[in-house]
Amino acid sequence: MSSEEHRASIRVEKRLSIEYSSDCPPIQAFVEDLSDTGMFIDVDQALPAGNNLQFTLTLPDAEPDIPVEGGAVVVWSGPAGMGVEFTELSDAARERIRFFVAAVHFGQPPDLAAP
Repeated sequence: MSSEEHRASIRVEKRLSIEYSSDCPPIQAFVEDLSDTGMFIDVDQALPAGNNLQFTLTLPDAEPDIPVEGGAVVVWSGPAGMGVEFTELSDAARERIRFFVAAVHFGQPPDLAAP
């Protein structure tokens, strides 16, 4: 089985703007894929696994002017970026990500993906 087959969450490829920090000034980067449990951040200098970070994610959904904020932990890192798992998300933020991922996965306009 591949790692894709082990995942319980739908993961969609979508380039999204993110700002994150981990005891450093905020860093601008891009998310390359997203699920309701985590995301892959495309960054030249990935944080080591185990590092916690705070993030602000911009979703092109029904509320594009209201970023999703939360916390995550780096679960793996490599030369192309890092995979993070959400650790701190409000229920509203988690639901918003879930609706966004489902809309993209099922081919619906993400700007309609609001709870």
